Amino acid sequence: MQYGHFDDKGAQSWSVLSGFTGGTDRGRKAMDAVEKYLTTDKGIKLSWPGYTGFDRTKGGVTTYPPGAKENGDIFLHPNPWAIIAETMLGDGDRAFSYYSRINPAAKNDSIDEYEGLQLDPCIPAGWDGFTVERKCRGALYHISVRNPNGTSKGIASMTVDGKPHVGSLIPWFESGIHTVEAIRGK
Repeated sequence: MQYGHFDDKGAQSWSVLSGFTGGTDRGRKAMDAVEKYLTTDKGIKLSWPGYTGFDRTKGGVTTYPPGAKENGDIFLHPNPWAIIAETMLGDGDRAFSYYSRINPAAKNDSIDEYEGLQLDPCIPAGWDGFTVERKCRGALYHISVRNPNGTSKGIASMTVDGKPHVGSLIPWFESGIHTVEAIRGK
């Protein structure tokens, strides 16, 4: 702790990763502090608590509101460091918990796309097409995009489960496996 603030920016994780604390109690204590002070349901914060006013001795970090940017926001890069540090200390449950908090695929059931899945990829014109599987809200979508006209963007036609579908917005399904076929064009 420094000036009453708990500042990770990777320090606790790197103390383990570097071998400085190794598997000792000091390494566990550092990572327990990450869990206690920096862990949120969306990932690990950079610092806690946020600075509440400008301080010349600390610089720009104190110009942001608490919880914004470097003043206590969640940045992705310290999260994998904490995951690796926890595996080095033998806590697979905590490592997986941290991973799940930042894994976009783990958020599929809680995303707020209200109308459906938008299919509007931009690909190199020379590609013949591509296929992808997308699991979303309990349904599995097998999506195939053909590009016979050599275009980078635009959907000329689309079928959903074999039926013609107007536009590029794939409707939501609560369950099941659904086939989407799209043809590129202008």
